[in-house]
Amino acid sequence: MVNGDCFTRNGIMSSSDFKKTKSELLDELKNLRRLNAELAARSNPVESDDRYRRLMQFLPDGVWIICKGVIVYANEAAIGLFGGTRPEELVGRESVDFILDDDRAQIAKRDRRVQRSGNLPREE
Repeated sequence: MVNGDCFTRNGIMSSSDFKKTKSELLDELKNLRRLNAELAARSNPVESDDRYRRLMQFLPDGVWIICKGVIVYANEAAIGLFGGTRPEELVGRESVDFILDDDRAQIAKRDRRVQRSGNLPREE
């Protein structure tokens, strides 16, 4: 007889059917908690978006988003990297304002390559 994931003999489950190690049970519990968190995030997208925004805002690494050459988002670390104290000091400004004149041609070439391929190449 099949009952969910449990297979029984003649519909009767014996104690041997339930013998799992402690680590197996803990792994299953961890998976259930992960699934529960995923379901909760799907059922409440506003809360999920809010958690994502908080994560981005307080990352120790600078994160900024540029759209059509204009900075549309900068987290606290990025603001600090550029010597600012408020988002308004970066958001709305042209990204080229923060690139040295000698590097602008190389950055423009890279931007064109990204626009053609859709991929950001890894460069050191």
